Amino acid sequence: MKFLNTIAVLTVAIAPMWAQRTASEIAADKVGALNLHNAARQNVTGSRGPRANLTYSSVLDSSAASYAQELARLDTGLVHASNRNGQGENLYYTSNSNHLTPFQAASKAWLDEKPFYDCRNISGTDPDFGKFGHYTQAIWRSTTQLGVGMAKGSKTGRLYVVARYLQQGNIVGQSAC
Repeated sequence: MKFLNTIAVLTVAIAPMWAQRTASEIAADKVGALNLHNAARQNVTGSRGPRANLTYSSVLDSSAASYAQELARLDTGLVHASNRNGQGENLYYTSNSNHLTPFQAASKAWLDEKPFYDCRNISGTDPDFGKFGHYTQAIWRSTTQLGVGMAKGSKTGRLYVVARYLQQGNIVGQSAC
């Protein structure tokens, strides 16, 4: 019996920290992600300069959460949704299930792509697009709204984070600058 009690205690002790977060902590993480996006948008250089701040969208939040749940159910890695109804999308996952601010961690990873973008036009054949495409979506001039969602993988325990944007960015033939 003592062994079973020990297992129960260990199970509780190692439960993912993100799953134990309160609604206000999750909301604060989402606000933090929005703030990171807006700070990056204010630091855009180039001929058209800084961007207007994004607003948070509960509709995009729901869309992002739904797709994060789909990625978590499949739990095979990151695959962009085939039908996003004109929404832009950034994807991220981490194996660190104790991450307290996964939305901010994902945003930081996407925005850290800035040094790899030189204001070139988006091309469907650019071999470097994977190095900067998340950043360009986040700062795209016509993008005005953001929503994020997260879910835990059914097999691996990965945390999948999805961001949805309206309007969609990364339009072939256009620049994010």
